This record gives sequence, structure tokens and C-alpha cells, in this order.
Amino acid sequence: MASNSELATKFKIVSDEAIKALKGNGSIEREDVLREARRVVQQLQAPVDYALRMVWAPVELAAAATACEMGIFSSLAHGNKPMTTEEIARSSKGGDVLLVQRIIQALAAHGLVDQTDERHYLANDITRDFTTPGRHGSAMTQMFSMRAYSALPWFLRKNGYKSPASLRECCWQEVYEGDGTIWEWMKEYPEMGRYFNDYMAAARPYTSSALGEEFPFGRLFEGSKKDDVVFVDVGGGHGHQAVSLRKSFPKERGRFILQDLPQVVDGKVLDDVEVMAHDMMKEQPVKGARAYYFRGVLHDHDDPVCRDFLQQIVKVMSRDSRLLVHDVIIDDFMPSVQSVRQDLGLMCLFAGRERTKAQMKALLESVGLAVVETYKAGPEKWSITEARLS
Repeated sequence: MASNSELATKFKIVSDEAIKALKGNGSIEREDVLREARRVVQQLQAPVDYALRMVWAPVELAAAATACEMGIFSSLAHGNKPMTTEEIARSSKGGDVLLVQRIIQALAAHGLVDQTDERHYLANDITRDFTTPGRHGSAMTQMFSMRAYSALPWFLRKNGYKSPASLRECCWQEVYEGDGTIWEWMKEYPEMGRYFNDYMAAARPYTSSALGEEFPFGRLFEGSKKDDVVFVDVGGGHGHQAVSLRKSFPKERGRFILQDLPQVVDGKVLDDVEVMAHDMMKEQPVKGARAYYFRGVLHDHDDPVCRDFLQQIVKVMSRDSRLLVHDVIIDDFMPSVQSVRQDLGLMCLFAGRERTKAQMKALLESVGLAVVETYKAGPEKWSITEARLS
């Protein structure tokens, strides 16, 4: 049997090999190694180690968000060389050397920047990632969302430990006074809305590969003609998914339509994708399309609300039409950390939910649909649930 020292050496060798081979790629093998690495860390930790890491995690997020706001990440990334605290402070908001020192040492301790010696700090890949609008937006979005997360134990105690079912009666209202929703609050505070939009735009590459690789659209669009509507992106926001898929199917294969609320799509022009203002709670104007696609829409709502807008789709589907729901599916065994994080986060912010395969099936069947197949590109990826008229 190998000694503890020998085991530690072997582990380091294998770990270094895995990092060299897999870092930065989106392979299934990389996801498998990450899951195993998380399991190893959790099993090796003493309970107190795990508890300390978990309960102090909000402070790490607060330090990262503050560094984004102050420009500390940008200062380091643009300097492209080891910098002292004083140098970082000169190019950061406020210019307070003591404050910068306290933030930068927290960042270094958590691996968000590298410390090269007692006085100097250097940007790494994580530092540079935090200079992007998407990462800045994600940090600030989680900061204002964290107030709602913190209300969860008290909200559930007050309501008798029942899952929230209304957008106007969830944890959000516990900390942001009144019955206003998170969407209304972001309209009142447009800077926060911009952070959220930057976060959402950047989140897509991390949760999806190219849409055409995740579902057999060629089969669904088979025999289509130029005037046929083959793809309707309902509630599709800026149209990233429609534009991505359009590149794989020329105009001769049919029409693509992006639908969202007027305030989202007014003035928007996309290459070879029609833009249509539409409220999904109202009658669907496009009838008999090959695919009605919802990405990240159902998970914002509890079942009764989903049934309201899904029924509008069911009314206009033909026998050849398919409903495609692109959301997280929570695995019944060993679900991913991110899937359950998102589930509880959605519950706090919107009374929304991520669903298991059985819960998604039950929801779709309740409006007269039958699940054909569920497609998943990888362990940490979102799933596409295909459904037809039953």
C-alpha cells in the first residue's frame, strides 16, 4: 500500500496532467474531471472546513464585485505585469491604498489574482475574465439577488414551508418592500437592469454549445420551403439562439422569427431573422410552425403560469409542429451543483423553478402535449425537451 506521501505525489502528477490536457476546453471529459475533483475536495474536507467555506462564500463574492466596481481587475489586466498595491490604487477608483490592499489580498487568497511576492500581484485568467461586462454583470446581479436569497429561511417560516407560487409573493418582496417584482425593480434602477442583461448575455456560452449541435433540426426542418415558418424563438430576447441556428439553415429552408415584448425588440434588426413584438401570454399569431422554441423561459415561472402561455402554443400547433423547451433538467441522481443553485435562486427571485425530467413531462402533458425525447449536450449543459401534440 502506498504511503500518504506517495499518494499525494501521485495525485499531484495526475492533477497536473489533467490541467494541462483539459483546461479551457468544453469537453465532456473536462466536465467529468471537474465533478470528480469537487467530490474529492468535499470528501477530503473536515466538516468544519466545508462549513467555513460555505458560510463565508458571500464575502468572496462581495470582494470580487467590489473589485469589478473599483476597476482593480482592469488595472491588473491592463498592466500585464506584477504591480504593487500602490500602483493598483493609482489606477483604481478612490485611490485608497489601504482599501485596495484589503481587497487585493482577499482576491489573491481565493485565487482570483496571483501574488508573485510580498508586494506584487499579477493578473491571471480569472482576473481577465472579471474584466468582461458579463462577469462584472454576474457579480453585481448576484449581489442584489443575495438579499433575496438571505430571506429564504424567514420567508418559508412565515408561509408554513410551502414553495412560493407567485412572482409577487416570494423572497424578493421580503427584502425589497412592496409587491413589486424583480423586473419592475430593474426598470426603476436601470443600471441594475444593465448588469442583469450583461449577465444573461454572457451566461449563454457557459450553458450551451451551438444550438444546431444540441438538437437534430435537420430532421425537424426536412422538406421545408422558403415561405414555411420553421423556427419561432418565443421570448428570445436579443435573438442569440435564432441567429446562431440561422447560420446552419439558409433562407431557402424556411423563415425564422424572434418574438419578445415590444420594449425588448423595438428597433431590433437581425440578419435573416424576422423580429416580431409579441406577449407570450396572448394569442400566438404564428400558426403551424415547425418549431416553437423556449429557452430559459419556463424556469422563470411555476406550473400554473407556464400552462397559461403554453396553451397559446398548443392552440396553433399542427401535427408536424414541435415544442422545444431549452432549460435545465435536474438529474434524479447526483444533480449538478449549478442546477440546484439555479433552482433555489429562481425560487427566491421569481417563484420559478428548474424541473426534473418527470416534472417537465407532467407539465407538458397537462396542456395536451407528449414528450418525444430529451436531448442533453453534456453533464453541465441545459437540456432540450421535444414535445408534440398528444
